[in-house]
Amino acid sequence: MGDRTHDRNPAQWESSVGDMLAIGASVYIACTSRGCQKPSRLSLEQLVAKFGADFSLWDRRAVCPHCGHVGHYMASPSRGTPYRPLRSGVEAAAKRQLWLSQFSFSVRDRLRIQAMAERVTRTWSPPPLRDLDVPFVVGACWPGDEFRSSGSFLGHWNQMTLLYWPMNDAERETWAKRPRGPRPI
Repeated sequence: MGDRTHDRNPAQWESSVGDMLAIGASVYIACTSRGCQKPSRLSLEQLVAKFGADFSLWDRRAVCPHCGHVGHYMASPSRGTPYRPLRSGVEAAAKRQLWLSQFSFSVRDRLRIQAMAERVTRTWSPPPLRDLDVPFVVGACWPGDEFRSSGSFLGHWNQMTLLYWPMNDAERETWAKRPRGPRPI
């Protein structure tokens, strides 16, 4: 199934909070946490007062006031018109590529991390991956559970939180002795 926000550009009325206020649009924060998903309506007047009329919500992340999880903005130009996400597939793809390039994950690593993140449930997380092609240990957990771990935030995959840990000296020695070259996924 396709991404409904793929390669979207802002419509004229979506380009700034001033334009949205001028046409009487309504905006809310859509929480992406599986446990919350509560919409939070925003006041365009307060946004204009705080940030100015030229401020744009396009491709910005929002914090849910109910649970503190990351969400995104949704807007509708008028009553009875469906809400549209204020984000583009291009921006998301560029951020994802930048994130992956910083860690130099191989294709094999990315596929294994994705598969691990997709196995996470509310009550169970798979064991972290310790045999990646980079000197990091990577794990996944349910959104909001990252505070229970010593891992550092790495990103999100399929709405699950990815964490990483630098290898200790013994793990790094073992990692350095691993066989090089292509390995099966």
